[in-house]
Amino acid sequence: MMSVYTVYVLSAALILLIALKTYLFFSSTTNKTVDNWFFFSSYAVYNSRTDKSKKAKRLQNRLTVFIICIAFIDLILVFMFRSYIF
Repeated sequence: MMSVYTVYVLSAALILLIALKTYLFFSSTTNKTVDNWFFFSSYAVYNSRTDKSKKAKRLQNRLTVFIICIAFIDLILVFMFRSYIF
């Protein structure tokens, strides 16, 4: 039964991370496209005007990788414990 709560906590954390990434994206980017929301290219990072902007884009790229890892782990746990969840 504890595994069900782990899945819920991971899903909630995933939603919070996606909300954080969306907030950071809209607050720091002028070119708002879906591909930039997902991952900034090295060209976009290189052409940033300030160091603060470069750091923000790198942080968002790391956050994307972290979100993908959390989503993958969450999917594995959902499939493993689907009889308890549903």
